[in-house]
Amino acid sequence: MLGKSWFSRSCCIFALMIGCCLTVPVHGQLTARYSDGKVPTMYNYPHRDTIFIFNQQPAPKKGDLSLQYRPASTIMWEKEAPSGEWVHYKTFTNVTQSRIDTLSEGNYRTSISNILLTTPDTEDFTITEPNSSHVVTVADTVSNYEWYRFDYATAKFETTAFATFSGVNSSEMSNLDEGGYMVKVITGDKRDSLVAWICMNPGFELKLQKDNNGAVYFSDKFCDRIDFRIDASHPFVLLTFTHYNPVSGAKSLWENDMTFTANGNYVFIGKHGNQQFFRIYKPPYEDTKYTFSAKDQFGMEQQDEIMYETIIPHSVITLHLPEAKLLADGTNSNPNSAPVDVRFENKSTNATEYVWRFGDGDSLRFGGDFPPHPDTVLHIYTIPKDYSAVLLVTNEYQCKDSSSVKIKVDPSKLDVGNVFSPNGDNINDYFKPDNTSIRQFEISIYTRAGKRVYQYKGGDLRYWNGWDGRINGGKEAAEGVYYYVLRAIGWDNLDYGWKDKKNETYRSYVYLYR
Repeated sequence: MLGKSWFSRSCCIFALMIGCCLTVPVHGQLTARYSDGKVPTMYNYPHRDTIFIFNQQPAPKKGDLSLQYRPASTIMWEKEAPSGEWVHYKTFTNVTQSRIDTLSEGNYRTSISNILLTTPDTEDFTITEPNSSHVVTVADTVSNYEWYRFDYATAKFETTAFATFSGVNSSEMSNLDEGGYMVKVITGDKRDSLVAWICMNPGFELKLQKDNNGAVYFSDKFCDRIDFRIDASHPFVLLTFTHYNPVSGAKSLWENDMTFTANGNYVFIGKHGNQQFFRIYKPPYEDTKYTFSAKDQFGMEQQDEIMYETIIPHSVITLHLPEAKLLADGTNSNPNSAPVDVRFENKSTNATEYVWRFGDGDSLRFGGDFPPHPDTVLHIYTIPKDYSAVLLVTNEYQCKDSSSVKIKVDPSKLDVGNVFSPNGDNINDYFKPDNTSIRQFEISIYTRAGKRVYQYKGGDLRYWNGWDGRINGGKEAAEGVYYYVLRAIGWDNLDYGWKDKKNETYRSYVYLYR
């Protein structure tokens, strides 16, 4: 990977294999290398045989590039079976050498075939140890070589060779300029012909436009996006290269594909007029450093960093719900029983105005033309249902954000037991119905003779412990059966014998034991 301040260059070579004259098949191979002998990266494509990629700093110049022809061969490996027959083992195609590292004991034979060999070149050998290695290399073949340049003015290869070699086993050309090259290989009556295209990549530099602090200009920051402008003095211009089909003569345009990322995520380059930019939607809530990367298909990469100072408000709610409490009868209270007192804590950032919508029709506003926002907001929910409370925040740039929390208020319930034991053991010491979200409640308790020994009227059962087994709060009532009349209404307006005073469901007996 290159530093962000380097100016990169690379060179690519297209190798397209064709037949000579009309029907002669292709059996040759073109290779490329640096002037110091290193082998460049090679890419294979279905629409052209090979691209040789030169990635080097400083960039390769005239005289650094070479093309070399060698005949491509098929190498077949066979192994002798116990019956004495030769059995196919493995085949390598379009190679000049093959190697196997996991051979078992036995007799082997290799056969090399290519267009320049009249008969296959065979070799027999024996392996005496398991997991042995063996290498087969195609022998050099003496041939004549002719090199031709492509003439872009006529869109054809020149008819006169600029270099010829006779009676050699390979041919190599250096000091090549950008353009198209064809090499013809002649061995007796065998002919082969290949075409390669050399293009110089002028490279690219990634440089973003920044303010004096190395950050995004304020004018490029929006509520829904960020535009990272590319420095106008260093625009991206994709490399294009013109080449021609050596058989049909059709003209083709090749482009150096580029990919762009920001902090590892793919982004696209846009343009407005002459201004190029990267656009990112949904800006972050926090100040963020972005590392942009531009990478071409040869692996050449450039980077630049830029700071984004956020203008986006962030709506954050910390919800404080009631907690279950231990009641006098030894049970725990239901925190979702109406009325539910909810405390909302505002933890938002980068905001100046706040609107609370509690989900029950009520709302509050703070900031701007309204009072400043307190540390917390208290709201009481009474009607049993599920609520969604929303906090909408806005800042001075009119950027908005919202968040929500869920609140549940349980439906009303009344379940009356029929026995209690007020003996001070903290177990079932009080006669109190199991209840949820009850708005109004009253109960009267009588002896079997009809004498009232206890009465309670109230609107919130959370603050009533229940009957403790004493006669109107005085002395202890005797063990036995007592008769009660109960009436209640839930916060959801369910009637528990309040209006229907003849409802026997809430006229019953309770047993007192000590």
